[in-house]
Amino acid sequence: MDKKQLRSDALESLKELEKEGQILSGDEQTVFWAKSLTQKPYSGDSVIMARIHYRLAGAYYYKGELDSIKWHMRMAWDLMEAQEGHPEMMALLYYGEGNMATIEGNLHQENYYFNHASQLIFSDSLIDLTPVQIASLYMATAQSDARLGQYKQAMEWNRRAIKTLEYDMAPAALQFRAFRQLANNYRISSDDTDSAYHYMQKMEVLSRRYPDQVNPRFLYDEKAHYFAKTEKLDSAVVYHLKLLEIDKETVASSNPHPSFFSNLFRDYVYLSDSYLKLGKQELAYQYMQQAFRFLEEEEKYLTDADYVLYQQVLVDYFFFTHQYEKAYQAYGLLMDKNQKLYENEYAQSIAEMSTIYQLQANERHILGLNRQVLLAESKLAHNRLLLVISALSALLAIAIVVILYIGRKQLKLKEEKEKVQLQKSAIELEQRLLRTQMEPHFIFNSLSALQSYIRIEEKEKALRYLNKFSRLLRNSLELSRESQVPLEDEIETLEYYLELQRMRYDESFEFKIHKPTGEDALHLLIPPMLIQPFVENAILHGVANATGQGMITVSLSLHKESLYVSIVDNGPGIKAVKQKPDGKQKSLSTTISRERLEILARAKGVTIQVTILDRHDMDSTLTGTQVELVIPLERGF
Repeated sequence: MDKKQLRSDALESLKELEKEGQILSGDEQTVFWAKSLTQKPYSGDSVIMARIHYRLAGAYYYKGELDSIKWHMRMAWDLMEAQEGHPEMMALLYYGEGNMATIEGNLHQENYYFNHASQLIFSDSLIDLTPVQIASLYMATAQSDARLGQYKQAMEWNRRAIKTLEYDMAPAALQFRAFRQLANNYRISSDDTDSAYHYMQKMEVLSRRYPDQVNPRFLYDEKAHYFAKTEKLDSAVVYHLKLLEIDKETVASSNPHPSFFSNLFRDYVYLSDSYLKLGKQELAYQYMQQAFRFLEEEEKYLTDADYVLYQQVLVDYFFFTHQYEKAYQAYGLLMDKNQKLYENEYAQSIAEMSTIYQLQANERHILGLNRQVLLAESKLAHNRLLLVISALSALLAIAIVVILYIGRKQLKLKEEKEKVQLQKSAIELEQRLLRTQMEPHFIFNSLSALQSYIRIEEKEKALRYLNKFSRLLRNSLELSRESQVPLEDEIETLEYYLELQRMRYDESFEFKIHKPTGEDALHLLIPPMLIQPFVENAILHGVANATGQGMITVSLSLHKESLYVSIVDNGPGIKAVKQKPDGKQKSLSTTISRERLEILARAKGVTIQVTILDRHDMDSTLTGTQVELVIPLERGF
């Protein structure tokens, strides 16, 4: 049986396991899929292992453990990177990235990944995903499009989801969600209330038929807003009151989600608005007071959008009750909050769009480099064939005439020289490809930290962080274009990186860089961005876990034609990290750096050392990890 058939059989077996895993709880799923990683016939096959890591990421998604989700998704991407085809797996990975972006509140990134996955599925009818998986992805894409105001596109994805679910025993909850999203799209984006009512009626049929599978709150919510829009305010009040009772019970339950508080607050505001329009000012005032008290007590759970809605209704209330001065003051607060909300959304959109642009640019760049590497390898194979032919011709020429032998020998030498040059070009292209893989890893981490400053409104920190980040990014982009860079430029970029990370970790660690002495050091060249991934590891697994103030010391010294680098942290040490549940997690950037060092070693014919020591083994009074690198140098002009 060939390898392709073995993989196909193993995938079918894995899909049966996925059906079993669906009935397990979050903790049980984690254990279930972690055990599957080591079982035959799954272990050893990159595509199948990637799918299991995707399932592990899904198990951690329901537990809300973002770091574990990211780690398993990164492992899945690494395993799929060298694989061609497999659109089904790629669609699932894009879906997973979209869910991660949803958790982090990155709306534009979420929309980019969901649309990427949906387009991949829609354009390939042979993709082997279940109708439930396809419909779920289509509806996630539709919801994301609607949140960005792309209602026409959202309606199209919702209709495709409904069509996918047109079979017996299709999950009622999924059909209900698709009808609800379409009703919502029509109600918000147009005056076509008939279409909104049509899908609302379909929701009601499913609610009566499957009361245990659908949540009546969504139907009440859609009806309340529909009747408010069609100015049937008495009916709107009826359903807002039903929503109020449900949301009160939900908030009173154990461990309520922050969104439940927002729902209850909006119930008070909408009821006040409806009673105001009905001319029942006393009831309107009563619910407005309840909204005000709730705002004071649970402000931490409410969003800027909730506050804007409250201010809008408050302005209307003051105007209806002829309290014009209060209305003017409330209107001023509303304008300030609206402007602040717009500025925050604009800043976040700019950051997310920049990230998406970088992702697309790097994807195109990596694709181009891959093509160049394949072209170089093709030329090498072609030249090897020519060498064989030339050698045979040379042997035949020896038997005929000495002159032809000499000529063939010269031709052989020339071709050997071309072969060496092509090998050198292939190695350089591989180096550039590996460096390009590190750029989105670094950019995502930095933009995530910047986004958090913007979100919590620390503008001064955000500006300082953005200033340092722009310097570091400019240096990194300039250095990444070169195969060799001055040592002083590499050290300067490393200083920017450490300053940026120190801000990101709330100045929980200090650092020192001991530079090599002597004027010759200014003219030495090294490959760019080799040291930074090991420093990143010292932060993530070292000082980030230190019990007190962290400390990272980077020492650089020269010895003959090599640069000796020592990176020391005062964290718990490599052995302590490995004993943790995530101790086996392997840094992608460190792996890439090791591969680059191996390529340099092959290209230069030298031995390059990477040594990682637990300082506690060296001295029982010490903690932390010491990484030692030996990097070959070149002389500049």
